[in-house]
Amino acid sequence: MPTQELERFEQFEEDMMWINQQFEDLKARYPDEFIAVYRGEVIAHGADHSRVIAQAQARLDIEISEIAVKFIPAGEFAVVL
Repeated sequence: MPTQELERFEQFEEDMMWINQQFEDLKARYPDEFIAVYRGEVIAHGADHSRVIAQAQARLDIEISEIAVKFIPAGEFAVVL
């Protein structure tokens, strides 16, 4: 994997970990919304997944594969394995 691709992948992983670490705060700020995170910053949020992605891409002019997007549920949720 070329160095630039590896760096983008590592940044994406860091952003996903940041979301998990900040989850309770994010849940209070963005209940039942999708958030887009890049370099540890929420760059777009809202109820419509497509619109959040479009706003994030327009703001940064980068590929969506570089942006961590996750739904933040308002209540408790169960993980089914």
